[in-house]
Amino acid sequence: MRALGMLPARSVLKQSIEPVISRSTSWIRAPRSGILESRCELGARVKKGQVLAILGDPFGDSQSEVVTESPGIVIGRSNLPLAHEGDALFHIARFENTKEAEATVEEFQTAHAEENA
Repeated sequence: MRALGMLPARSVLKQSIEPVISRSTSWIRAPRSGILESRCELGARVKKGQVLAILGDPFGDSQSEVVTESPGIVIGRSNLPLAHEGDALFHIARFENTKEAEATVEEFQTAHAEENA
């Protein structure tokens, strides 16, 4: 049927997405009530300090940015156009750098090993 033009040509296989594992998540909540204009899609990788949405008052007099506090991937978000102060807006899967934690633990152990010796 494809040869006769009755079916579209086969689509090219999409690239496979590399799976990732997150050991922690956090919710970003609305700092105030207002109309939500989302700037981020589900599955998007975000950086620390990135603007995820804009919250504006009904009259457009003031706006505030909703920013992320840590890098990660957006695994959930609110689709409601109105947000109340404290509402959960974005769910971020975080990926902490284990090398930083490892170095801190080693420094702690070294400092206390010298004290106990």
